[in-house]
Amino acid sequence: MQDDSLQTLFSATANLEAAGRASDAIGRCRAFLARDPKNPEAWCELGRLLRGAGAGEEALTAYGEALRFGIDKPEEIHLIRAVILTDQLRRDDEAEAEFRKCLIARPDYPPALLNLGNLAEERGRREDAMDYYRKLSPDGSKNGLANDAYRDLRLLALARLVRLSRPESVDDPLIETLEVVLEREKIDEETCAALNYSLGETFDRIGEYGRAFSAFEAANRAQSSARRPFRRGALHGAFDRIRRAFPSAIPGGDGGANSGGAAPIFVCGMLRSGSTLVEQVLAAHPEIEAGGELNALFRLTSRMIVPFPEAALSLKADKVEALRKAYFAEIDQAFPGARAVGKRITDKRPDNFMRIGLIKRLFPEAKIVHTIRDARDTCLSNYFQHLEPSLVPYANDLGDLGAYYREYQGLMDHWKNLLGGSIHDFDYDAFVADPRGELEKLLAFLDLPWCEECLSFHCLENSVKTASYWQVREPLYARSSGRWRHYEDRLAPLLAELSKAETQ
Repeated sequence: MQDDSLQTLFSATANLEAAGRASDAIGRCRAFLARDPKNPEAWCELGRLLRGAGAGEEALTAYGEALRFGIDKPEEIHLIRAVILTDQLRRDDEAEAEFRKCLIARPDYPPALLNLGNLAEERGRREDAMDYYRKLSPDGSKNGLANDAYRDLRLLALARLVRLSRPESVDDPLIETLEVVLEREKIDEETCAALNYSLGETFDRIGEYGRAFSAFEAANRAQSSARRPFRRGALHGAFDRIRRAFPSAIPGGDGGANSGGAAPIFVCGMLRSGSTLVEQVLAAHPEIEAGGELNALFRLTSRMIVPFPEAALSLKADKVEALRKAYFAEIDQAFPGARAVGKRITDKRPDNFMRIGLIKRLFPEAKIVHTIRDARDTCLSNYFQHLEPSLVPYANDLGDLGAYYREYQGLMDHWKNLLGGSIHDFDYDAFVADPRGELEKLLAFLDLPWCEECLSFHCLENSVKTASYWQVREPLYARSSGRWRHYEDRLAPLLAELSKAETQ
């Protein structure tokens, strides 16, 4: 007799997922619900599986059914729905309403307040964000937070509040509160990193460069415990495999006329090299829809081109067309109607520089904007930025950053040798020095007419979902160009690695 218990369902879906059979796991869940359609836990499991498969709209429906049938702790489900709405579907108004439903179910629910603050930041609402963070932040009193179940969220809110409040002096009470917390509280590495990154950014802005670098060093030490091992030889081997998979000019014409809309624009390059700035500039153009850091290409590659990159060598026309259709289907779900009216979507996931060969194989009509910036400033900005160590394991060590930059540069040289005019280098430092001239070059490359509003990109009232969301709310400034010189005496490992590129 078949065991229809929830525990059996959860075990079965976990095993199917582990075997790479996510669609079968979804089917198993749907079969369970056909027999027990009012089971809220099963609806939650289906929502989780659909969310992981990138089916955001269906996941929303499943979680909605879980709420309808009385799931325990409804605030947690409203929170998940809100995250799907803002991260996957880019429907920020609905996401904000869903976060507020969390607070109806449970007033002052800390995860909802923190996420509302983050959403307000993405939408350029500084004061609103600060209000949410103030409600969460510790007050600096001598009463510790050891028994507070949401202590880490409160400390993260403090870190963000310090950053947003822009203290002008080292004597600011918020800085003192942050330093007291770091000294007094027994906190985990992730929270320690967040607090120190905020402290470092504050000291850097004030001009206390020695104290800033010490804080960033502490932040990166804390991050190092969570990062994957970074092996420089393995990175070289991985990039060499990509070069071997695309050894010559990329064949075109496989379905290039069947986009069903305007050609996509891919913006890529090193993290912290200006990709968010480029996209914000382009977002002011009436023919552009800013897509942000889309995961569609990465997800499709990992599912349909296995192993990557080797399997890309033998892609047939039917597989190319299937990949194109799947990519555009995800784009159309996130930005309904945009391509149909001729808008071009920007896809600015920076590490797509690894997939430029595949991009041109799938989308011969695509334009690729490669963002560049002084290598020293780029690497230092990575070191100073709170990045996810499991995804960016090289960013917590200056020597590793230099080594990664050299390998990235080598791969980009390969693509430029193959593709030439299909790639446009957008130089951050040159744009700061001559915005009109550099914008003219960019728009000409993209076959777009001149648009004066692109020079007023900082005035846009849109959502920006990257770490640069406050920088692109300001007019152009030059203070980030040459920033590395403030820290030159601390950068020997980075400078030594970068100098190797000049002698190879």
